[in-house]
Amino acid sequence: MPAADDIVDQIRAHPVLDRAASQALGWGGQPHADPAELAALDVFAGVDDATLQFVADTCHEKRAALGEYVVRRWDTNRDFYVILDGTVEVLVDARVVRTLGPGDFFGELAAQDWGGGFGYPRLADVIATAPLRVLVVPHHVYPAVAALPGLCDRIPGAVRVRLPES
Repeated sequence: MPAADDIVDQIRAHPVLDRAASQALGWGGQPHADPAELAALDVFAGVDDATLQFVADTCHEKRAALGEYVVRRWDTNRDFYVILDGTVEVLVDARVVRTLGPGDFFGELAAQDWGGGFGYPRLADVIATAPLRVLVVPHHVYPAVAALPGLCDRIPGAVRVRLPES
């Protein structure tokens, strides 16, 4: 697996991200994340300030109200999510398979490129069970974020557990 710094450098050179990073707001007019808030999460522990700023500049926050779907099963978007505040339930066939809270993540199955452009659709519904704020990591930024120390060891384990449940 390439080093996180190498992936970040490759993505920083991408012209789409140059335009996005220069905007006051992230993708879709959503606010950028706060690097200091990201640093407080276990999944970003030990990440240097420059990389946290990169994550904040290339990702954005999304809010959801109690009962709102964050993702729906069979959707084809490939974003990855880290919960900043609030909780969600993950449902497969209307059965709750897990509850997640601040610092937890979801969407790793759809975000990964499994080779040849193949990726999974969303395999579960994710519904806010409290007012929610998530960090939305766009698909093209996911490789850099997934390679960070707090996530690179956790994501493969989550895939092994979550894929058979889907």
